[in-house]
Amino acid sequence: MSLNLLTRHLRTHRPMANIIRTNDVISELTRQRLVESYQYNMRFFNKDEFIVDVNRIVRIVRLCSKIHDGLDVNYRLLLNELQIIDNVFGDSAFYALFEYLEDHEELIHIVYTLLFYTNRISETPVINEFVLNQLKALETK
Repeated sequence: MSLNLLTRHLRTHRPMANIIRTNDVISELTRQRLVESYQYNMRFFNKDEFIVDVNRIVRIVRLCSKIHDGLDVNYRLLLNELQIIDNVFGDSAFYALFEYLEDHEELIHIVYTLLFYTNRISETPVINEFVLNQLKALETK
């Protein structure tokens, strides 16, 4: 599938009610990286599954926003979503995630903490101690 065809599909096709509009979220270059990574990592390109997987990036940001607002969050779900985007898109997922976070700077310390906890980064400029403690508590359950 060509990138232009996929972009047109992303603008018009909505298999789920809460599909994001990727044009408002990520740049053309990042979208191209996601498509290439998806094609490389997945055996068959399924555009509906691709859209669902791109939406996982937004879901991660929404869950981080709930943490920031002091609401209860299923941390296992958050870790699972992070693992899935890593498996599906590789490093391109994190480019897209940080590009999306440009409009949500208040959440960056939470995402850094998640990436540090999952050993995707070895050091971080900021740690959210509350989130780190919640993640560590999962290990004892």
